[in-house]
Amino acid sequence: TAINNKLKSVGKRLDSISEDAESLDTVDKFLKKKVTSEGNKYFSASVLGSASNASYAINVTQIAQAQINVSDGISDKTTEGLLTDGTLQVTVGTEDPVSFTVDSTTTLNSLARSINSELAGAEAAVIYDGTNYRLRIVAEDTNTAVSFDDGTTNLNLSASANQLKDPQSAALTIDGLAITSDKNEVAGAIPGVTLTLTEPHSASSDTSNLTVATDTDSTVSTVQNFVNHFNSVAGFINLESAYKGYASLGTSLAGDSMLRNIQSQMGYVITTPVDGLSGDYTLLKDVGLEMTQTGTLKFTSSTMVEALQDDVSAVADLFIENTDNSTEGIFAKFQTMVEDYTGTEGSLTERIKGVGEEISDIGDQIVRMEDRVEKYEENLRKQFTRLEVTVSNLTSQGDQLLAMMGSMNRK
Repeated sequence: TAINNKLKSVGKRLDSISEDAESLDTVDKFLKKKVTSEGNKYFSASVLGSASNASYAINVTQIAQAQINVSDGISDKTTEGLLTDGTLQVTVGTEDPVSFTVDSTTTLNSLARSINSELAGAEAAVIYDGTNYRLRIVAEDTNTAVSFDDGTTNLNLSASANQLKDPQSAALTIDGLAITSDKNEVAGAIPGVTLTLTEPHSASSDTSNLTVATDTDSTVSTVQNFVNHFNSVAGFINLESAYKGYASLGTSLAGDSMLRNIQSQMGYVITTPVDGLSGDYTLLKDVGLEMTQTGTLKFTSSTMVEALQDDVSAVADLFIENTDNSTEGIFAKFQTMVEDYTGTEGSLTERIKGVGEEISDIGDQIVRMEDRVEKYEENLRKQFTRLEVTVSNLTSQGDQLLAMMGSMNRK
């Protein structure tokens, strides 16, 4: 059991390396970027790791908005008979028009519920303006037109005075280039960056600067976490491979060939150049990761920072698989290696299963032996009981003979 538990611990530690590699297997996940825009209230920004480092001058001309219409005022929202009979027709964007029947039983509240139930792309509500109640309809999407045909009803939603906001697209310039968007979330105008517009600049000449840069601290932290998990495996193997004396032979992995193979393959992946790469960054030691004599990793973060500042793409190719140049990064290699050991049919998985079966077989043998001991004990008890009966009978017979002899002597 002790051996099996130690093998399972090795497997869990290997899986931690693989999980790190899997969670960082794209440029966006591995190369963290950050955006800064000091003193800016006109937009916010999010960035992917694939974004290029650069600065941009942005002017927000207008914000996208949704169309809003209200009806004429109605004295009550729950009283029937206040709406004129007819058919209200609503068309959202390029969708087919949807019709709503208004009769003597229709109230503002019931009409709003019908619209919300049957009309896609707009939302209805009843509001109070301080004197009367009004039906308010808002398009769900910005820059989407909603048209109304009031028919013979007295709603008057189509009146220009009752259109409180027109549908409007967002407009901005990036380094002077004019860009429009149906939404206030603008993705793709800057590759890898999504802008969320919040307020227009007061003048077209005003700009806010946005800077995209590599978040070296985050990338270094990511690599450090990988190193920690690597060293967890290497340190555990070193500990369990050490000879601890004759008394520990039954529970020790000292000299275990599988542990030696794992340690050897881990070192090979770390120290071997990535096929297909050239230039200054083809080995992990080029970015600050070096094997020690004990098989653990030493990470010099300052070397990693310098490499990221020098050639961020080349550093990424060391770790991440690049299908454009058909190179396999370190993370993909570790995932393959770990799968060979801890996968469903991995050698470590099979060994743990085999040890478990041996333990189970030994347990079954113990149970069978205990059954035999119990049966043997039961037989001994039966024999002892029979002997007690025999001895008791013999004692009784002896007492009778003595009594008879005593009687004969008195005569």
